Amino acid sequence: SELGESKGKRRIKKYYEELLLCHVVEVNQTDFFQYAISYLSSHNYYTDFALRHLRPLKESVLGKLIKERREIQKKEDAVLKSELGIDEVELKRLKRNLKSVQGRDDRGIQTMFRTTSRNHYTLSEMVDRKANIMISVNAIIMSIIIGNFIANDLSITIHNIPILVVLLTGPLSIFFAVNAIRPEKTHGAFTVEEIRSKQGNLLYFGNFHNMSLKDYEWGMYEMLNDQDFLYSSMVKDLYFLGITLDKKYKFIRKSLGVFTIGILVAVISFVIVMAMGDLHLIGS
Repeated sequence: SELGESKGKRRIKKYYEELLLCHVVEVNQTDFFQYAISYLSSHNYYTDFALRHLRPLKESVLGKLIKERREIQKKEDAVLKSELGIDEVELKRLKRNLKSVQGRDDRGIQTMFRTTSRNHYTLSEMVDRKANIMISVNAIIMSIIIGNFIANDLSITIHNIPILVVLLTGPLSIFFAVNAIRPEKTHGAFTVEEIRSKQGNLLYFGNFHNMSLKDYEWGMYEMLNDQDFLYSSMVKDLYFLGITLDKKYKFIRKSLGVFTIGILVAVISFVIVMAMGDLHLIGS
C-alpha cells in the first residue's frame, strides 16, 4: 500500500537514498527517476485485493514519475542544444552514437587492434629481412663472378653458360627484392572536408607529412573526439597495411622464385656442359 500516491514516491526516494549512502549507485536526478520507474515496473501484486485497490495506485505513481522524467529530459536536452549549438536532429544522432558506444568492449577492441597491428608489423619485418638477404646473396654471387671474369679475362663460351644464367637471374632477383622494400609515394596531406567527412586517416605518416602542425593537431582532436572516426581510421590503417604487406609478399616470392630457378638452371646447364665435355673426350 505504501507504493500508492505520494507515499509510494517518498518510499522509493528513501530507499534510493539508502542506496546512495551505501555507495551502490551514483547521485544523479536522472538515475533516481530511472531507478524508481524500473522498480515500480518490475513490482507485482498477487492477491485479489492488491490487484483491485493497490495496483491502480502504483500505476498512478508510475505515470507521474514517467511524466516528471520526460520534463527533466526536455530541460536537459534544451541545455545540451544550447551549450553544443546543435539542433534536435543532431542531438538525437549524438544520443544514438553514445548508446552504440556504451555497448562496446573497449578493452577487447583495443586488444584486437594491438594484436593485429603487431602481427602485421612482424610479417613486414620478416619480408624486409628476406629481401635484404636476397639482395646481399645475389650481390655477392654477381661480384664474385664478374670479378673472376675481369681478373682472368675469360671469354663467353658454352662452358660459361651456367655462369651467364646466374648473371641474368641475379639482377632480376635483386630487382624484385628491392621493390619488396621500396616505400610507396604518398600525398602527405588531407583537406578539411576529408576530415569532416571522416575520410582521412591521420594514423599513417604518409598521409600527414605535408600538413602543417596546426592542421594536423586539429584533425587529430577531431578524430579523438569522435570514437567512430577513431575506430574507422584504425580499421583503414590495418586494411592499407595489409594491402602493402600483400604487395611486399608478392615481390619477395618473385625474387625467391627467380633466384631458385636461376640456381636450378645453372646447375642443370653445368651438368649438361660437363656431360658434353665427357662425351667429347670419349669421342676423341
